[in-house]
Amino acid sequence: MTQSASIHRALALFLIPLTFTACGDPSANDTDDSATGEDTAQASETSETNDTSDTGEESPGPVCGDGVVEGDEACEPSEADPESPCTDDCQLHVQDGWTTRLDGVALNAVAVADDGRVFAAGRQTAGLNDDLLVQLLEPDGSLGWTYTRDTDSVDLEEATDIGILPSGDIVVTGIMHEHEFAFSEAAYVLRLDAATGERVWQTKIGKIGQAVEARSAKLAVDAAGEIAVVSSEQGQGDQKAVIFSSYSADGDLLRRNERADVSGFAIRVIASGPGTFAVLSWLDNEAYVVRPDEAGDFVVDESLAGTLLGTHDFAFAPDDTLVYLDSAITATDQNGATLWTSLVGGLGRSLDIRSDGIVYTVSHPGIVDTVDVKAFSDTGEPLWTREYADVLNATGMDTGATAIAVVGTDPDAAPGADPSSWVRVLVLPTLLP
Repeated sequence: MTQSASIHRALALFLIPLTFTACGDPSANDTDDSATGEDTAQASETSETNDTSDTGEESPGPVCGDGVVEGDEACEPSEADPESPCTDDCQLHVQDGWTTRLDGVALNAVAVADDGRVFAAGRQTAGLNDDLLVQLLEPDGSLGWTYTRDTDSVDLEEATDIGILPSGDIVVTGIMHEHEFAFSEAAYVLRLDAATGERVWQTKIGKIGQAVEARSAKLAVDAAGEIAVVSSEQGQGDQKAVIFSSYSADGDLLRRNERADVSGFAIRVIASGPGTFAVLSWLDNEAYVVRPDEAGDFVVDESLAGTLLGTHDFAFAPDDTLVYLDSAITATDQNGATLWTSLVGGLGRSLDIRSDGIVYTVSHPGIVDTVDVKAFSDTGEPLWTREYADVLNATGMDTGATAIAVVGTDPDAAPGADPSSWVRVLVLPTLLP
């Protein structure tokens, strides 16, 4: 899920498969030895001690291989699944995969398909102009199709978010600067054919023809294929607005509403139910979860007002628990009461939750040019940590059925030089059936 168009340094994309299949041959791509990715497997601690029977004898402790996860065990190996990520000592371990470098490209957002394909979106530098870019990366790290557009009337175009429709096609949102209309900016949304990269449809959002600045654009897709886009604009003087729009998979406008006189900056949009979307937005320097009603009007969840101030990301767990990220991950119930909190060990940047309830985070631990990828149980217990050097400004992530993708900045890009991005694959464990 990302950054604004003001970022001019390269972005890096980490792909993190969650099974041991379809990893590709690491020797088929470039490698980067500077990021050793030391794995810290962290089994959850327990304060329980072995019980003693009436005879005074100690009861047996955890037995690896008995099919029951207990004590300091992180998992149980499965004889029925020889590719299970659970090792013989009942622990989970992480492996490195392939690396692919993209030159002249700055990536802002990423989406991972269930088959392991990765769709990265951002911009590419073309002379004095920046052009929209969407790049397909195959499960083995090889490059697939590339979608870009160089239009004479548009001298700045950038993708800021990307999602996947139930059909498998791709939807992208971002901002464009059109000098035909007095240097106006607007948000847009478009759909691409996932198989060919060809554009299916595109529509503009905002007040084209007026001198406005499109400040942000984020999207989400629900299970039925409804596409929600939240964008913000800054006009002349004190004019400002947050715009909520939703579209069908065919590009038809379903709902639209403007919230005027607020300087909202959308950080994240997620589908929280059929036709319902939750928005994390900074509104007049405060953060809220905002839900549009059936008419498209914004409804602020007052129980969370102020709770998410300074929050960088949020998501809903399968049981509707709200989990948000800053320097820690915190889970709250529907009344806003805290259920658990777990430190991420630095500045949290991105968060996502899979259908099994495992929480994944990306954070900066305070070490220069270092990013941590971590996993936590559905009760906040740390499962493992993966550390990567030579990475700056991790800005977003996405999880699929077999992979996690994380977007960050390449620190080797010289100031003023064309950006460079690279894609690193990590093989991570999963206990999904």
